[in-house]
Amino acid sequence: MTAKKSFKGYEGIVAFLIFEVLALTTFGLGGINIVFHIAGFLVATFALLTSGNQFKKGELLHLLVFIVPLFIFAVLVSLAGSDYFEGKILENICSLLGIMGFFFMGLAARRNESFNIETALICIGGGLALLILINTFATWFDYGPFYPLIFSSKPDGYYRGEVINLTKEMNVLVGLKFYESTISYGTQFAVLLSASIPALFFIDRKKETKKFLVVALYAVISILAIVTVTSITGIIFLAIVLVIGVVYKFFRDNDLFKKLLKWAFIVILGLGCLFAILVIINNITSTSIFAQNAFLNKVFNTNHVMSKINAVLSPAFKPYNLFGFHSGNIDDVYGQTYDALLSSSGHFELEILKEGGIFALIALITFGVFSFFSTGRYLKNSRDNFSTKSVLLTFFIVFVLYYSVAFETFPLIHVKEYLNSFSRSTPFMVLLFLVGYVANAKKIAPVEFEKKEKKTKDVGTGVSAVEEYDFSDSDQEEKE
Repeated sequence: MTAKKSFKGYEGIVAFLIFEVLALTTFGLGGINIVFHIAGFLVATFALLTSGNQFKKGELLHLLVFIVPLFIFAVLVSLAGSDYFEGKILENICSLLGIMGFFFMGLAARRNESFNIETALICIGGGLALLILINTFATWFDYGPFYPLIFSSKPDGYYRGEVINLTKEMNVLVGLKFYESTISYGTQFAVLLSASIPALFFIDRKKETKKFLVVALYAVISILAIVTVTSITGIIFLAIVLVIGVVYKFFRDNDLFKKLLKWAFIVILGLGCLFAILVIINNITSTSIFAQNAFLNKVFNTNHVMSKINAVLSPAFKPYNLFGFHSGNIDDVYGQTYDALLSSSGHFELEILKEGGIFALIALITFGVFSFFSTGRYLKNSRDNFSTKSVLLTFFIVFVLYYSVAFETFPLIHVKEYLNSFSRSTPFMVLLFLVGYVANAKKIAPVEFEKKEKKTKDVGTGVSAVEEYDFSDSDQEEKE
C-alpha cells in the first residue's frame, strides 16, 4: 500500500479539524490565545503527515523563501525576551509553534483533496460574525445604536469617580467577560469580515442562493457593526472594500488599467520607502536633522502621528533594543524604552519593533514581499473561483492597511495592563493560514497534461481544463 493510499481515509478528518480550528480561532476568547496556538500546531502536524506526499519534488526547498524569514520572525518575537513576554516561557514557546503551525496548516490544506477553501472562508466568517454580533448587542444594550452621535453634545460619563468619554468606547467580549474597549479595537473584526463583500459581485444569487445569502448576511453584520458605532475609520474601510470589489470585477483583465495600477503602486511604494528612510535617519541621529526647518520639523517631528512613531523609533536602534524592547537599561537615561512599551503606537509595524526588534520587522517584511508576489501568481493561475479570490485579495489588503493605521496595543480602557500582542493575536494566525494556502514559491507554468477526454472550461474562473489529466510533469497548482 502506498503512502498516499494509507493516508487517504484521514483527509476528511484533517479538513474537518482545520475548519474547526479556523472557526474557533476567529471567534477567539481573548486571553486564551495560547490554546489556539497549540491547536493550530497540532492540526498542522497532523495535516502535514497526511498530505506531505502531495508536495512535489523540490517544492519544500523552494518554499524556504517563506519558511526561513517567518521562522526568524517567530523566534525573535517569541523567544528574544521583550519585556512584554519576560518570564512567560510556556506562552512564548506556544507562540512560536502557533506562528509556524498556522502557516504550515495553510500549506497542507492546499494539498488536501477533502479541503475546500470556500468552506474555510465561511468558517472564518462565521467565527467573526458570531463575535461581532455578541459585541454589537452588548454595546447596544449599554449605550444604544449610534450612541457616539446621540451623546456627542454630552459625551462625559463616570467610572469609579473618573470622567470618561462614552463616545470613544464600546463593549467587547474578552474571555468570558465584557470589557470597555476603544472603538478601533472593537470594530477590527467587522472590518475584517467586510472582506466578504466583494464576493457578492461574483456569486450567482439564482444558482448559488445559499452561498449568496450567507455572504450577504456577513456583509450586513459587518456594515451594521461599523455604522452603529459610527467608526469613521471603519466606514472609510468599507469604502475601500467596495472599491476593491468594483475594480476586481470590472478591471481585472484591462491591460491599460493594470499598467496604470502597477506604476501607481511603484510610485507610492517608492515615495513611502523614501519617507521611511528619512524618518529612520531622523531618529538614528542624536539630534533631528529637520529641527532647523519649521515646515520639515512639523512634518517629521511635531505632528500627532509622527510624535507616536518617533517615540518608538528613537529607542528602537539602541543596541539593547535590537531584539525587542527592554526597559531598565542603564543607558536608557530618559526612560524612552519604558515609555514606548507603555504606549500604543497605532501601527503594527512599530509594535513588531517592540516585540522582536528591527530584525524581526525585516524578517516579516521579507516574508510579506514573497507573499505579495505569491498572491499575484495565485490570482492569475489558481482554479479557485473569482468570489474566493476576491475575498482573499480583499482580506490581505484590508488586514495590512487597517493594522497599519489603527492597531491598539492596550485596547481595554479600564484594564490598562491588558496587552494585545500583534504577533500572538488570532487575526494574525488566520492571516498566516491564508498566506500558507496561496503560497507558491516559483512561477507556475501553463498547465500541461495528456488529453484523455474532451476539453471543458471552468466558467467560474475562465481556466481551461479537461475531465481527466495527468499533472505528473507539471508545475501547475493542484486541482481542487
